[in-house]
Amino acid sequence: MASRFNCDPQKAQELSGQLASIQSDLQEPARYLNQDFDGAAIGSQGVAAALDVFSSATAQTHADLDTLLEKTSGLLGGLAEGTEAVDGRLSDLLGPLGKT
Repeated sequence: MASRFNCDPQKAQELSGQLASIQSDLQEPARYLNQDFDGAAIGSQGVAAALDVFSSATAQTHADLDTLLEKTSGLLGGLAEGTEAVDGRLSDLLGPLGKT
């Protein structure tokens, strides 16, 4: 069991918002990912195949990043809310002892 736990709920909420903003900003470029490349237009089937592999891998990495950003933002938001709830409840239970 931890002997000390400290969380600044405002900082956690701020970071959660920043991560959500990054996730939102990444949505626009995502529409260009995972395209099929035409070997005839590029001039080489090998280059087109390599671009297809790269594009597919990039799209998967982007999807994974999107999932992790959403999850982390939610966890930090929950941490902030939980910390405020616990602090408030402890303050209520301690009454005047909890006021410093």
